[in-house]
Amino acid sequence: MGVLFDTMRQRKVAKNAALLVQLNDALFSKRSKAFLMYLSALPPESTTKMYDPLLKLLICSWATPSSELTTQFTEYLGLVLALMQIDMFSIEAPLEQQLALKLLRICRDLYKDVSPQNYSIQLLYYYVKLLYVREATADFKRTYIDLCKKFVYFFEHKGATHAKEQWFMDLLVFFQRLQMLLHQSSNKPPLDIFWQQLEGDDSPEVYTAHFQLLHGCLGLTVNVVRSPLGTSCSNEACKSIRRHCLLSFGMCALEAYVNWQPTTEQKSDKAPYKPLLGILGYTLDVAKSMKCLGPSAMELDKLVRLLALVAEKVACPEQMSLVLAFLEPLQHLRPLIASQKMLSVLLRIYKASVHCKSSDMANRLQSTYLAAQTNPSRLRSQLFVHYHNANNTEKCVYEWHESSPMPNPLTPAQKKQLYDVDLLAVLHFQSALPVPLLQSLLRCRHNDYHLVLLARKMRTDSEVVRQCEELRSQLQSTALKQPLSRMQQLAIGHTSIAGFAAFFERADQEPLGCDDTPIDWEALIDDAVAAAMALSTMGYMAQADEAWLLILRIGQMLDERFTYLRALTHFLGQDHLNSNQQLQLSEEVDRAQELLDDLWPQLQNGWFFKRQHTIVMLCLCHMASYYSRQDCLCHAQLLLLQAEELRAQFDERVGKSDIVQITIQTVRFRLDYLRKKRCSSLPRRPLPLRQLDTLVDSVRNYCTVSSVDLGALQLLLPDLVRESTECAANRLTERFAFYGTTLNLVLQSGMALRTIEVLISWLWMNLQNEYLDQAQSKLRLLDHLLAIKPLSRTLVEQTSAKYIPAIATKEDLKANAMSELTSNMLQNQLYVATLKSLPMHEPIPTSHQLQRYVSKQGMPPHLRDSMQLQCIYFIVGCLHARFSFLKRETDQLDDFYVGAGNWLQEDTVRTATLGSMLIVHELHHVNYLRFRKKHKDALSYAEAGLKSVYQTADINYSFNLMVQMKTARLELHPVGKARAKTIRRALAFNTSPEDKRRKGVVEGTTKAKSSARKTSRFKIYTELELRPPIGCSNSSSSSSKSGNENTPPSDHVDLNACQTIEISDDDAASVSASTPAPSQLKRSQSVPAKATKTRSARIGSQLKVPEIIELDDTMEETPSTSSAASVKRYPTSDARSTRARNRQLEETPATTRGRPRRKVPEPAPQQETVSLRRRQRN
Repeated sequence: MGVLFDTMRQRKVAKNAALLVQLNDALFSKRSKAFLMYLSALPPESTTKMYDPLLKLLICSWATPSSELTTQFTEYLGLVLALMQIDMFSIEAPLEQQLALKLLRICRDLYKDVSPQNYSIQLLYYYVKLLYVREATADFKRTYIDLCKKFVYFFEHKGATHAKEQWFMDLLVFFQRLQMLLHQSSNKPPLDIFWQQLEGDDSPEVYTAHFQLLHGCLGLTVNVVRSPLGTSCSNEACKSIRRHCLLSFGMCALEAYVNWQPTTEQKSDKAPYKPLLGILGYTLDVAKSMKCLGPSAMELDKLVRLLALVAEKVACPEQMSLVLAFLEPLQHLRPLIASQKMLSVLLRIYKASVHCKSSDMANRLQSTYLAAQTNPSRLRSQLFVHYHNANNTEKCVYEWHESSPMPNPLTPAQKKQLYDVDLLAVLHFQSALPVPLLQSLLRCRHNDYHLVLLARKMRTDSEVVRQCEELRSQLQSTALKQPLSRMQQLAIGHTSIAGFAAFFERADQEPLGCDDTPIDWEALIDDAVAAAMALSTMGYMAQADEAWLLILRIGQMLDERFTYLRALTHFLGQDHLNSNQQLQLSEEVDRAQELLDDLWPQLQNGWFFKRQHTIVMLCLCHMASYYSRQDCLCHAQLLLLQAEELRAQFDERVGKSDIVQITIQTVRFRLDYLRKKRCSSLPRRPLPLRQLDTLVDSVRNYCTVSSVDLGALQLLLPDLVRESTECAANRLTERFAFYGTTLNLVLQSGMALRTIEVLISWLWMNLQNEYLDQAQSKLRLLDHLLAIKPLSRTLVEQTSAKYIPAIATKEDLKANAMSELTSNMLQNQLYVATLKSLPMHEPIPTSHQLQRYVSKQGMPPHLRDSMQLQCIYFIVGCLHARFSFLKRETDQLDDFYVGAGNWLQEDTVRTATLGSMLIVHELHHVNYLRFRKKHKDALSYAEAGLKSVYQTADINYSFNLMVQMKTARLELHPVGKARAKTIRRALAFNTSPEDKRRKGVVEGTTKAKSSARKTSRFKIYTELELRPPIGCSNSSSSSSKSGNENTPPSDHVDLNACQTIEISDDDAASVSASTPAPSQLKRSQSVPAKATKTRSARIGSQLKVPEIIELDDTMEETPSTSSAASVKRYPTSDARSTRARNRQLEETPATTRGRPRRKVPEPAPQQETVSLRRRQRN
């Protein structure tokens, strides 16, 4: 072809116009980019042979007549574009040949006389010359700015005149394609040098000029109708070159902006953004009207990508203005954009929104991206991040999205899903939620379940409470007409745990649909646990068992390990499980052991909360209690040791009396006082009463470590009251330490059942120690709480002022606190059983007062449907009967015990729930039968009671029943006097080593013992003096003598005085401390000969039931043994320093019974009395 071009030039063939048309069609402007790249890959020597002759031919002025130059303007521009691409695509030497620049120089000479094309050719020549610069120059920015201004000036002045001329339209299309080539190579050779020189100090000014140039071209391109230089659209429906040119200019401007790297100060310069905003508006308006743009269109993909990069580039409010400008037009294009590509744009807008000047607009933009998330888990995590910013808590994301400039086209189901996830994210965000955020969610709620969930966080909002009450009334009314749906049951379940049970049990029959609101299982578990804790704390055990069983099943279903262990702990601590419950405790224990084996090694890893540590350790403790009931004592002790080791690993618990430490001590106390025999493999531990004292100290020094500690302590205190009462009463001592704490707690909380339980334990303790006046006051309070007989206000105030301060351990209670609390207690209960409001029933005659406890006719209406209240009523009746027996008011006892037997046989399940109180009732009954001389009946009842003592009962119950049996047999077949004389037993106490600090006392005790060897030490089995029964009007001091006065008349030996007696390690010390020193004692004269009688007669006349004796400080002669000392019975104090509260039997030798004695001051700083173990009445 080079030879052809040389031949044409030599022969002066004037065919350049036709030649250009054929060359463009065959080789250059009409060919594809791939073909041009192929031409650029040819060897330089080959291309030189062709292009040099061609350029020499085109430079000949004679070859193209001047009249044809105007028509050939388009062909020259097309050839320039092709040669420029060949220069750029050259592999060996890009832009080195400068073919396009040479052709423009030729055109400049050809068109020097053709106006106005000559000026446009000159501008194009200098513009391309700047593109071909291969090294940086100092005045490059200034040159480019001047050139851009000249172009803008040319377009503004010539555009109005020549805008619709073909050459001018071709010039605009040429410049558009030239800009496409320029911006496509912005970040790669060979045009990268051009863009690098635009950066630097004056880059905002340079880019402003560049954007103004593109904006000027964009404004004139609206007149383009046709051009052979324009690219054809592949879509047959699109025939508009103008729209494609406009779109190309806009994308070039966006490409230039994206590649610009301004400094922080330059970013705030507003000059470059003004023309760019105009370009964006033109471009997106055109894009909305283009028929060829679709999901697969390359131009749309490129436009979306550039918009995403513009949003990603935002670092200041000025840059954010560009994003705000294309939001609305982009929303119109959204149906054409693929979801993933649109999500990419929204993500960058979401990140750029932080630079919005308006926080409301920022929230709206962020909500658009969040609402576009289709994955609920990802949406939930993004919402957590969103609400972590305090500025985003004025409204919920759902409400912000409704007012967003780019709302997502969501279906109703998608909107509901967005609200559900938004609601759950807010509820689980933090404990103290902003009220405006909750109110926003409340305004946008979709169903009643949403209202219930929000109401849990807005309990102080009266309007929300009113709406919840209306909802509850509405659902209750609906339930009367038709069954509620599961979601309705779930809604009402947050106010009553019965709704949770109905919701859970109907899971298989009525599965939830995909459109239903996702269940907030955490809220369900929290409310269920709160309800179960409330039921357990208030004492509604049957309902509490059902609630905890439901929680156990839910925790097992959801694999909520800590919820499961917490619910199982409730059942592990029970002595008797309800037979109605479908719970295989042994299987659950096996499952829990696997969980615990997996959990406890991980507790120190820092993955769990303190409350979860507490749940694991409490489960270990109560599991030890379970194994102890299974007679696996070694296993139980190992579990307690494991709990102790775990607790020692946490620094926040070491040295503190937390709930775990108290529970460990409680379980060990329970193991020891219920243990029937000592295991040789277990270490010797302190006696139960000593452990009980330690427990009291631990409770007083209680320290909260986690959020579940206080609730666990409130559940443990009633058990401690009951077990400490049982332990102390069966050992003839007194422990009132837990009464004050627990009674103060339950009274302030208005817990009627727990108050009744504490008063029952207190009443039992008073009756066991025969404090009849105090017992009578407890009975009056119980009658008031059980709606049997109301208290007068005067009596309530007296009772409150007399007893509450003595028990409440320095609590500042008002004098009328008892009256106010007891009068309103029943109305403050959770309506679970029928104990919401107990009306006082008709008074019963005095002759039938005991029958009301065991007779259906006398049973109040509120007891008929509650087994728990029936058992409480029966226990109070048993203790009332014992009280009547001690006062010798036995007229109603025969009928009562007959009715009690029938009551026990009516329902075996109800009888089993009585626990140890059933054994107490049997002991009282046998004792009464002996009093009535019905010895055979007493024997049969005692034998039956001995067989019915369950394994985990206190061992002293068995001993007491055995004593009753032996005594009844002896009373049934009394022995003769001759044989009675030979009955003799000396009790040798195994005392602890003497206290070396009291050396004088120890020496005096040793001498006293050596002097007493000549006489008999103890005389136990003798006849008891008959004493008249006391009346109900006797004082507490006279009633304290009932240990002798209330003894039934008998002519034979009473074995009540021979019982198992527990001696603690420091009992001997207390006895030694209260024994007078030998230097302070004076031997009295011998008993007169006339007073000497036979041994049996002297024993019969002198032996009496031991009492607590307080010796006078002065020596006095007394005529008889009965007046040798002043007798006074003291209730045991709660002092920690000594075990003087454990009463021991002390018998005076026969040789010293009638002698005067005096009391010597003791060496201890505090007065200590000789503690005698009181003879048990039953």
